[in-house]
Amino acid sequence: MTDKGQHLDLSSGDEFSSAQQAGSSAAAGQFLGVHFQCCDVYVRVYPNAERTAYQGNCPRCARPVKFLIGEEGTCARFFSAR
Repeated sequence: MTDKGQHLDLSSGDEFSSAQQAGSSAAAGQFLGVHFQCCDVYVRVYPNAERTAYQGNCPRCARPVKFLIGEEGTCARFFSAR
């Protein structure tokens, strides 16, 4: 019989923590929350490769959404789409 679940290793080296911090700071706030009313589902929408807009689709019916990125935009992070 093994001692499954008896040992927990919480150690992390410097390379792990620095990579984790770099990834988390770059990814923080890089999505919009969208509630697709068509299928009553919530998803995260991420910026496109050019970083000109947040683009995504409803995961059930594939209805597209696009939020342009600009200087005169909004600070809102959550939206509803019909």
